[in-house]
Amino acid sequence: MANQLKMAKIDAIFALHQRQWSIRRIAKELDLHRDTVARHLAACKQQAKQATPEEARVDSKQATPEGAPIGSKQATPDQASLGSKQATLTEASLGSEPFPPARAQASLCEPWRQVILDKLQLGLTAQRIYQDLVTEHGFAGRYPSVRRFVRRLGHQQPLPFRRL
Repeated sequence: MANQLKMAKIDAIFALHQRQWSIRRIAKELDLHRDTVARHLAACKQQAKQATPEEARVDSKQATPEGAPIGSKQATPDQASLGSKQATLTEASLGSEPFPPARAQASLCEPWRQVILDKLQLGLTAQRIYQDLVTEHGFAGRYPSVRRFVRRLGHQQPLPFRRL
C-alpha cells in the first residue's frame, strides 16, 4: 500500500521523539505531515496502555523455542534486544514509559505578565497589547505568542450589559 510508512521512518519518529524533539520538528525533518507523526506516537502509547502485566512479564526460566515471537510469554530478554522496534515495544509493554513527557517551553511574554494583565483589565485586545509591548518595551516576540499567552491566561471580556 502506498500510504504506509517504511519501518525506517517509523523508527526515526520514535528515536527523535525520545530525544525530546517536538512533533512539528520531527515532521519537518522527516518530510511528513505532523498529524502522521502524532498518529504513530499515539499508536505506540496506545499499545503500551493495552498491554497487561501478566502478558508482558518475561520469564527467563522458561524454555524458549527458536521461533517464539518477541514479547510472548516464552521470549527471553536476549531475544527482545535483537530489534530496536521490538525492544521499544517490549519495554513499553513492560510498563516503563518509552517516551518521557515533552517539556513546555517558557513563554516570551512571561516577563511582561503584569503589563499584559493590566492592559487586559483596561479592555485592550491581544493585538493592541502586542503593539504596545513592541513600541513601549521593545518586545522581541511575535503576535501569535502574545495571543497564546492571553488565551492561556483565560481572560475573557465581560459581555456589555445593555438595559432596554
